[in-house]
Amino acid sequence: MTSIIVVSIIIINIFSFFILFNMLKGMEIKFRSIVTFLLILINFILANLIFGIGQAGNSGEFSGPVRNLLVFSILPVNLILMASPLAIQINKLKSLDIEKDKFMKNIIICIVIDIVLIIVECNYVKGVVTGIVNLQNSK
Repeated sequence: MTSIIVVSIIIINIFSFFILFNMLKGMEIKFRSIVTFLLILINFILANLIFGIGQAGNSGEFSGPVRNLLVFSILPVNLILMASPLAIQINKLKSLDIEKDKFMKNIIICIVIDIVLIIVECNYVKGVVTGIVNLQNSK
């Protein structure tokens, strides 16, 4: 059962990487690859930060496979909900469909929405971590 969950998480992550890459269509491959890599890296750092905040205050310490499983479960959600709108705005700017002023306003709106999503995810992860700690303590 564990291997099915791990394989599913890997497939979902790969799928989200390709979705993000395809949102930047119409640009050269090198630029698409760089932007995709940077958005994945930023969201990976955010996923670790969210997990760290969600884990704070719990008696159980998670490291290794459990931490990686939870972080890589958060990553595709962040890529689809947070990075995709940013990629769309970058695509619009690069293809000259939007002016720089409107681009900056849209980016600020995306960042504000992302902050709200991060707060919600921190609370969600805190509940998941608390549930895992309670499960471990009941054994």
